[in-house]
Amino acid sequence: MSKRSRDSDRTGRGSKKSKTTHTTSVFRHAPTAGGLLFTLPAELRNTIYALVLPQDTIIEVDHHTRAPPLLEVCREVRSETVPMWYLSNTFHHTIKHCNGELFERWVMFCNKHLGRKISRSINDLISLKGKPNWSALLKWCKVVCEEHNARCIERKAGQSRLSTVVTAALDIARTCEASSVPWLACEKMLDHMRYALGRYDVRWTE
Repeated sequence: MSKRSRDSDRTGRGSKKSKTTHTTSVFRHAPTAGGLLFTLPAELRNTIYALVLPQDTIIEVDHHTRAPPLLEVCREVRSETVPMWYLSNTFHHTIKHCNGELFERWVMFCNKHLGRKISRSINDLISLKGKPNWSALLKWCKVVCEEHNARCIERKAGQSRLSTVVTAALDIARTCEASSVPWLACEKMLDHMRYALGRYDVRWTE
C-alpha cells in the first residue's frame, strides 16, 4: 500500500470517529422544552403564556379535569403558569343534591397551590341541581365550619329555593368558623333551621 493510501485510510478513520463522537454529544446535551423556553426573556414568555393559557369556553370542573400540558413541562414553567391559568379562565362547578365535596376539594387544592388570596380571585361559577339532601348539606357545612380554607357560595338575587337554603346553611357554618364556634354547637343551629324547613318541604327532614 502506498504512503498516500495509508494516510488517506488513517484520515478517513479519524474523521469517522470524530463525527460519531460529535453527534452523540449533541443528543446527550440536547436542551429540554422547558430549557428552550427559558432562553427567552421573561416578557416574551409571559406573552406566550397569555396566548396559550386562556380558554375560549368555560371549564367544567369534575373528576376528569386536567390542567393543560404546558403546566407539566417542568417545575419552573409550572411555577410561572399555574397562577395565570387559574386566574385567566372561568370554572364551572355543578353541585348535585347538595353534595359539595368535590367543590371544597377544588377550593382546598387552589388554596394549597396558589395561596388563599389568589384562590379567592378565581372566577368560579356554581350551579346547584337536584333535590334537597340534608345529610349531604350537613357534611358540606361541617367542612366549612372546621376548615379555615373552605369557601362558601355567594348569595345571588333571583336564585332558586334550593340555592337559598344551601347558601343560608353555609352562611351559618361560615359564621361559626369565623367566631370559633365548635361544630357541635353549629350543628344544633342547623338542626333548628332544618326543623323550620321541614314545615315547608318535608324532603329536608328525610
